[in-house]
Amino acid sequence: MSFLSCVTQQKKIPKEKEITLPKKTLKFNKEKYLWIVRTHLKTKTSIDAILKSADENNIEDLIVQVRGLGDAYYRSSIVPLADGLKALDFIPLDYLLKEALKKNLKVHAWVNVFLGAKEKTFHSKNYSQHILNKKSQWFLKNCQGKAILNYAQKSLEQQSIDGYYLDPSKKELRRYLLSVFEELLLGYPQLAGLHLDFVRYPYSKKDSEFNFACGEDPSKHVSSFVKELRTLQRTSFPKIQLSAAVWAHARKARENVYQDWRSWLADGDLDFVMPMFYVIDKSVYEKRLQEFAFLPEEMKKIIVGVGLYRKPPWRVLSAQLNSVQKDFKGVAFFSSSFFTDEKQSELEAQLGAHLKALN
Repeated sequence: MSFLSCVTQQKKIPKEKEITLPKKTLKFNKEKYLWIVRTHLKTKTSIDAILKSADENNIEDLIVQVRGLGDAYYRSSIVPLADGLKALDFIPLDYLLKEALKKNLKVHAWVNVFLGAKEKTFHSKNYSQHILNKKSQWFLKNCQGKAILNYAQKSLEQQSIDGYYLDPSKKELRRYLLSVFEELLLGYPQLAGLHLDFVRYPYSKKDSEFNFACGEDPSKHVSSFVKELRTLQRTSFPKIQLSAAVWAHARKARENVYQDWRSWLADGDLDFVMPMFYVIDKSVYEKRLQEFAFLPEEMKKIIVGVGLYRKPPWRVLSAQLNSVQKDFKGVAFFSSSFFTDEKQSELEAQLGAHLKALN
């Protein structure tokens, strides 16, 4: 895929590290989203800084992580508050939502679905009320019957497994998760959307003890949950948008983590998806676009996820923005800390100049 160059060639940064702003701005009128990680919600000051930067950079939609490891950064009678929140004089989602609405910013609640805990959860202050303690039987087992909870966090991470996953095949678990998300949406009617993450199995190595996706076509269990949630959303919360962060390579997503997001879009189970395109090389980005072979009807429902935390060169980032402008629904930036670092980087200045020019 070729890209139209809409920016001038950037000069090298002078020795004194002065920031050079672009002379031309990108033509970009697609939707813009910002992922906000839960660790940045623990003070009003940090929330204020995020909202200020989003507003200044013309980012209209905020993807706010309110469920990380089976816990809550919002008011809940079902899920325990995340560690450390009881000591605060505010609930993060309450404060952020109130302040965001003042700036006409839309808030989507970001929830980790099947990633239920990590090793540190055993030692958390909320452990007695946590699903890890109350419903340990809901967590995955490998194909030999060994519980994922019996593995050390380090050994799982060495196999590219993020932590302790819940078992999507358990209908009782899926009903529980539906009740959790229903309570969230009922409690916060001002939300614009519900954003799913880790709506998949862990990366499983077939024919090894680290295969936690057993039985015939495990993807059907994940897809069943997405369909069940879509039914709930359409019945009770028709104005809410339902989206998900997904592996960008649709075939590998289905084969390796049993996340069949291509079917979810085709069946109308999600309003849009956010494939995570966290690349720092322009040729790799172009190659992957060709390899992934997105369908034209899919592109209208794809928000391209950009990994700003990897500090991609401007030529890579501008190529991503140009391809979004040409073919996709919008862009999502990961994550908010990029815009709130005290020391402004060259990349931040360049991107900010383009975004701020879109008034």
